[in-house]
Amino acid sequence: MTLSYPPMPDFPGFDLNTALHRLRGKRDRLEALLHSFADRHKGVSEDLRALLDAGSLDDARRLAHQINGAAANLGATALSQRASSIESTLNNGEDVSPEQLAALHHAIVELRTCVAQLQHASQTSDTNTLLEQLRHTLQYDLSAAAQILEQLDREGVPEDYRSTIATLQHHFEQLEFETMQQCIHNVLSGRA
Repeated sequence: MTLSYPPMPDFPGFDLNTALHRLRGKRDRLEALLHSFADRHKGVSEDLRALLDAGSLDDARRLAHQINGAAANLGATALSQRASSIESTLNNGEDVSPEQLAALHHAIVELRTCVAQLQHASQTSDTNTLLEQLRHTLQYDLSAAAQILEQLDREGVPEDYRSTIATLQHHFEQLEFETMQQCIHNVLSGRA
């Protein structure tokens, strides 16, 4: 039986849907693991260079192997391939080239970009959910609507939503609920 999950966005050099399947559809978990991995290994090319310069070839090989395996499991295929190339070079007793380290660094930068885009998409989705709840709640419970507005003000709302939230708060204070409804409709339908 094949399980189906909402697909992850496509990014060149990544196979996030396979990684999502490994985690049984736990998207939040995958995003957290990618974020942690990217943060923990942002300087891996410099770390490898330092190990190589110190003659610690076994440690460099181990680090390349760890990056290769972890990146592969997380769907960061380009990063895995770059680390694998370095690992193979070291296994063959050859010198790691500056180009290999630069390619590894570039793959880490791509991973960090991917993580930032996933985080923004997640925040946007969460914000849209709260806006939908606000639109619905405005019809029957102004106290709950005020709480949702407060939550929107506190939450990690993407920068491109901040002026909309301020506008909604202004209309709420002015008791302009129909204007709020239209504003929310425009944002959710992409016409803001």
